Amino acid sequence: MNIDDEIMKLIDNLGDNFNIMSYVHNNSDKFVPGISTVLYSGPYWDRKEPAAAIKALLTSKWITSGENVQTFENRFARMFNDRYGLMVNSGSSANLAMLAAMKLVNNWNDSAEIIVSPAGFPTTVSTIYQNDMTPVFCDIEFQTLNFDLDLLEQKINKNTVAIFLSPVLGNPPDIDRLLNICDQYGLKLILDGCDSLGSKWDGKYLNEFSECTSDSLYVAHIASTGQGGMVTSKNKEIVDVARRYATWGRSCFIGGTKIDTENGLKNIENVVPGDKVFTHTGNYMEVEEVFNKPYSGELMTIKCEKKELITCTPDHKFFVIRMDDKLSAATRYVPMKDPVWLEASKLGQFDYLVEKVSKENVENQYMTWNYDTFFENKTESLLIDNDLMRLCGYWVAEGSLVKGDKGSNGVKNKNYKRTVIYYRYRVEFAFNVNETETIEDVENLMKKYFGIEYCYKYVRGNENGIKLSFNSRKAYEFFNQFFGTISYNKSLPDFFVTMEKEKISEFLKGFWIGDGTSWNGRSGEDGKKTRRSTFAFCTNSHK
Repeated sequence: MNIDDEIMKLIDNLGDNFNIMSYVHNNSDKFVPGISTVLYSGPYWDRKEPAAAIKALLTSKWITSGENVQTFENRFARMFNDRYGLMVNSGSSANLAMLAAMKLVNNWNDSAEIIVSPAGFPTTVSTIYQNDMTPVFCDIEFQTLNFDLDLLEQKINKNTVAIFLSPVLGNPPDIDRLLNICDQYGLKLILDGCDSLGSKWDGKYLNEFSECTSDSLYVAHIASTGQGGMVTSKNKEIVDVARRYATWGRSCFIGGTKIDTENGLKNIENVVPGDKVFTHTGNYMEVEEVFNKPYSGELMTIKCEKKELITCTPDHKFFVIRMDDKLSAATRYVPMKDPVWLEASKLGQFDYLVEKVSKENVENQYMTWNYDTFFENKTESLLIDNDLMRLCGYWVAEGSLVKGDKGSNGVKNKNYKRTVIYYRYRVEFAFNVNETETIEDVENLMKKYFGIEYCYKYVRGNENGIKLSFNSRKAYEFFNQFFGTISYNKSLPDFFVTMEKEKISEFLKGFWIGDGTSWNGRSGEDGKKTRRSTFAFCTNSHK
């Protein structure tokens, strides 16, 4: 027995063989024209509809608009010879989303005027105001209650962009003449079809003549889903934009914003259909279409630590960890709750924007850097392996850089008009003299990666401290460009968080040997033993 048979059995036998249909308002197995009564605002069910409703509840993947609504959108649009459809919560919302999409797609500005009838529904007019445009009323003919087309042309001026038609009781005006007016003045014809679903002119549905159409599926209209409305059009872009307004709104980024794609970062204006971009779902999703439209509203700029400025519309949402700014500086960085989606306009100074960390393990990844000498531009590259990561850990903990004037050779170089000044570039590490294994490891690693044969060692002011000094421009530029020069301005490259755990472990190993200590002792009232690992940091460093 399939699901349909099971549901019908349930309906037939619910409650000790009660016939559930006898409790359904306006129930009837058969509609007899001229005899059967249909209340205009009441539900009318046949036996299939309760079964379909129960089936949707039991088997649908969505509790709200899902696969059934998507099927309905497609079938509804095609039934009236449109190609694309969007279902919303009401005919009024359909008008709002439809006009917002038309404004964006056609680049209408806030001075645009739309001719509308005074004999219509309030939301045919109010949605024009809501989209910051101006309704211009054209009086009606008493006999038809539609536009007086003789008066309509008098309302057209340089700001007029469209005629918003709302046929009264389904009776259209002279559509041929109306289309000629639109063609003559370059206007769009928009149809509020909430009261005229199925109406025709010259054998065609009215929506076939319009750029886009709204329909209502409220109980008092020609077809009903209880609550609901539709936007239909032959123009896919209009329906797609209307869908954006009906769901996430009009939030967007400006040109130049970096977008995370499967093939690396791209400027948003360079993203094309087929690219897979990282979304709020936590997955890469394929781009189907790209919209690039002018925007004249307010923009917000967000400044984050160690990131490029982010510019977006105020309603663009970010995934945020909200910090408690009422606490003292020492305890402020405690999340108030789990990460939440917040609009840009609601962000605060101490919030943290959450961004994706790549899960990809990139084999044969290199660290590449450039620097200029007096004679050439050099490009160097090192394969990132465990040993290099450990050396980086040593340097971040105990390293520093020194650039000193070595003097002049007193001779003018033939390629330059001034005397060549030479500099000494030194990479230095500071350790305890007893850390012999670590000192030997650093010497070997500096030789392995930078070809340095000689290490100058000298005692630092007391018998326990020793400094290792390596003369190398190549090594100097490596540590300078990737990590900084000295304790108070050191930081880690962003791509370190994408490294495999084994490499990160080697970095932490080198870092801990340099600045880490272990501690065993007793703490707390119970006197239990506690084992800790601690690191020493310079203020504002190691971000």
